[in-house]
Amino acid sequence: MRKKPSASTLALEAIITYKSNKTAQWKEPPAEEERSKYLCLARKSVARQKRFVERLTTIQEGRERNEVAKKEALQKLEEQDIARKTPD
Repeated sequence: MRKKPSASTLALEAIITYKSNKTAQWKEPPAEEERSKYLCLARKSVARQKRFVERLTTIQEGRERNEVAKKEALQKLEEQDIARKTPD
């Protein structure tokens, strides 16, 4: 704060986070051996990632179907309630 008295709180927080996370270290390109190791792991994990995305899509579709079914059931109950309350 002494070096940058006019900096906002957000800017100071960003600087502190950058230094405490040692962002500069992990932004440097890795050594060739380490890079090839990571690329190999990434290639192997592609199939798992695809399965995960497919499963996630299935789960989301199921949730959407359940939500629609609940809304329809609530609407039906409201219609029945209205029908019971209206005098014939």
